[in-house]
Amino acid sequence: MATCRHCKEELKPDATRCPHCGGLLPNRSGTSRGAKVTVAVSLSVLGFLIIAMLAMTVAEVGNDVYGPKASRELRVQNTAFAFTRVDGRLYLTVFGEIMNPTGHRYRNVYLEARFLDASGKQIDLVSRHIVDIVVLPHDTSHFRIMDLAAREPADYSAHTVTIRSAGVRWND
Repeated sequence: MATCRHCKEELKPDATRCPHCGGLLPNRSGTSRGAKVTVAVSLSVLGFLIIAMLAMTVAEVGNDVYGPKASRELRVQNTAFAFTRVDGRLYLTVFGEIMNPTGHRYRNVYLEARFLDASGKQIDLVSRHIVDIVVLPHDTSHFRIMDLAAREPADYSAHTVTIRSAGVRWND
């Protein structure tokens, strides 16, 4: 005969709960039913949290469609770059305009600026996802991105700025 691990009373071999103290007993696999219930509840809560996080992500994106289509529709114009020293560090700032000739509203633009030396070799790259920028239909928005410079200012000869992606809002 088995004994209850809680009250030490004798039990039938197939008992799952002590008839004397009501304590849960290990099952054949060595795991108590209480542990199985705890694991099941924990997994259910975890699943709910994952679904809730996914739902919030979808709600945040809303009707936006992200992709490279923006690089074909939006135009970057009037770009320039400048250098600034702050606490001994050299920063490179790129600024310009994003023109939207379409009837769609774009936002959250991902820009990439490439910098070339006098021979045409790429010497630096600055890329940024500009969150909360909105480029209205048939309008222009200004941008500025900044990063640490890889070289001294004299090494920079030319630059190009490209839109890699953006979110397009199909309806308001």
